[in-house]
Amino acid sequence: MPSTKEIRDYLNKDNEVFSVRRINRFFAVYTAKLFLYTPITGNQVTFLMGFLAFIICILFSFGKFWYSIVGIALLFFQINLDYIDGLIARYRNAASINGIFGDAIVHSITEPLVFFGLTLGVFKNTGNIYFLIFGILAALFSFLASSVQHIKHQVLVIKLMQYAQGKKLEELKGKRLEIISTEEGKDKKFLFLKNIIKQILFYLTFRFVPFILIFAIIFNFTKWLLVFYGIALPIKWLITVFYEFKMDYKSLEFLFKPYQPKK
Repeated sequence: MPSTKEIRDYLNKDNEVFSVRRINRFFAVYTAKLFLYTPITGNQVTFLMGFLAFIICILFSFGKFWYSIVGIALLFFQINLDYIDGLIARYRNAASINGIFGDAIVHSITEPLVFFGLTLGVFKNTGNIYFLIFGILAALFSFLASSVQHIKHQVLVIKLMQYAQGKKLEELKGKRLEIISTEEGKDKKFLFLKNIIKQILFYLTFRFVPFILIFAIIFNFTKWLLVFYGIALPIKWLITVFYEFKMDYKSLEFLFKPYQPKK
């Protein structure tokens, strides 16, 4: 059995200094060590994460305080597992694109399920249709906002497949297919605004929701949390769509270079 130091080497490395992720990565090492004593695979951990997402949704839907406390505890456990599935797969030399796909599916359903469960619980306790509407908006746009980049990359993959098959190569004639910085040619005002938008979108990511939710459940303002995200997430979706459309594909077109017809 590897030491915790050896297990830590299998964690995905990134340069993010965000303290919550650092805390999660710290605890993930010890949780992973427990799992490595079993024959469980990385894909099975991913499946467990998906299963827990539905359990969490059901617990929140009851609208009961202690059910919600158990739900939030399971949510933190599920988030911790997100650091473990890939680690186990890499340790057992079983990492695959299929595993990344499964992980992406779990990510895409967890946030909407959390908001949906909270919405049902709040509506059960209040009977207020407005809280129901805002909760549904939060659940729906939490999924849509996180899907924008995936849809953009899907279009990129479709074009790559066409070019790899020798189709529509005339589209690449005369194009400058070099690595281009997304900040190339942008003035300082644009870059300042871009950084402000990125910061706002960052603080609207799901990683902050569990921590806010602890206080929302304890101090009974979950309904207002739904109102906030029911307004903020549709705005986030609009901003993300506009931003990705504005950035277009120029910074990624270098991927087409191997398929560009020779002059």
